[in-house]
Amino acid sequence: MKSRLLNIDIDLFDDEEEVLALLSKDIDSGRSIELFFLNAHCFNLAQKDREYFDILNSCDYLLNDGIGIKIASKIEKLVLKKNLNGTDFIPEIAEMAAKKGYKIFLLGAKDGIAEEAAVKLKEKFEGLQIAGVHSGYGLDESVLEMINNSKADILIAGMGVPMQEKWIRENKSKLGSVKLFVGGGAILDFLSQRIRRAPLFMRKFGLEWVFRLCLEPGRLWRRYLVGNFLFFYYILVLKLGFKTWSMR
Repeated sequence: MKSRLLNIDIDLFDDEEEVLALLSKDIDSGRSIELFFLNAHCFNLAQKDREYFDILNSCDYLLNDGIGIKIASKIEKLVLKKNLNGTDFIPEIAEMAAKKGYKIFLLGAKDGIAEEAAVKLKEKFEGLQIAGVHSGYGLDESVLEMINNSKADILIAGMGVPMQEKWIRENKSKLGSVKLFVGGGAILDFLSQRIRRAPLFMRKFGLEWVFRLCLEPGRLWRRYLVGNFLFFYYILVLKLGFKTWSMR
């Protein structure tokens, strides 16, 4: 069920099992569906990128990711029962695929990382079928042909936001076998274990962003330190009834 979070429509689910049941039903029905995630960084980008803003507001499923969205939901009096972030939820999609016999294609990240992620996933989920892998570079017609030839049911794109969402929206009509398109951000780096997860207690309290900032301060300081202030600025602007650039 979609609900308005400031100016973006987000799905409200009780837990992962509810989402997985719907995804399985959608895949079996032959529908072509998009599943994306919304965190504070995504929200910020959407306020100044109209194309991305429109994609988020028209995708089939948009799941809440992180402490920022949880805070915004409390301000809007929405109930988000679980943090359905991609780093935790996408492996559950892979587990479902292993049980149901769905084939997955991994797309994105630097050379070799998707291959490493595929190995780790197959080690973790017995019977999982990885239909193919490709890096996030050189995404020409030959890559579309590769995905089509793989007969993948699920495409997990880890190219970063908003590139992955725009690429999926532009190309999904050309990928006939794929039923579920997932925007995964840095998921392939996590699955390959190139990037470490935060300790469980930090994840539990929504502080994984602090752990990532400590690991990569040079790359992530603007996203988290500046971005967090910007996120609350946008909340204030929208609550006061003003429009952001993407709404004009």
